[in-house]
Amino acid sequence: MADPFSLTGTAVGIVSLGIQVAQSLYNYYTALKSQDSDIAYTRKKLNSLLEILDCLNCIQELQDDVIKFEKTPVDSNLSIAKSTARRLAYPFRKSTLEKLGENIDEIIFRLKLALQLLQQEVTDHIHDEIEDVKALLKLVRTSQISSELQDWLKAPDATINFNEVHKKKHPRTGLWLVKGPVFHAWLEICPSTSQI
Repeated sequence: MADPFSLTGTAVGIVSLGIQVAQSLYNYYTALKSQDSDIAYTRKKLNSLLEILDCLNCIQELQDDVIKFEKTPVDSNLSIAKSTARRLAYPFRKSTLEKLGENIDEIIFRLKLALQLLQQEVTDHIHDEIEDVKALLKLVRTSQISSELQDWLKAPDATINFNEVHKKKHPRTGLWLVKGPVFHAWLEICPSTSQI
């Protein structure tokens, strides 16, 4: 007869293995199902990157064109002939120059847009920090006012004054009043107080 604990352990092991296999299959089919959307998303990001790289390539082309425009011809028959040929060919190359202008405009537009987005992000960050500082200042002011009100409303501590006066008391303090003629005259005028 087999040990019941070993049978139970084997059953638990099989169930655990089954759960792991089922979870792995589920993860695989879930990933497979979202494959198309992941590929589309990656393709979209790659297209954006390609556009940026094309713009960078246009910048390099612009740099090359700037170098060409900056070259000043030397006064020779060959340079004069090249300059004349460029002038004569200009109407045929005008579309290339217009395309170059369009590329420049597009690059400028994208750079301005990127700068505006960066500026907006910085502005939002500064605005959030200012709001945090305002909230903190309001909390400090409220706390300070509350503390001042509590101090103002607090009853004075009479024991301090009593203890100070009690230290200065002399054993015969106040006898001049009680033994004086004014106090005795007052006692005689007010009969109800003489019982005190």
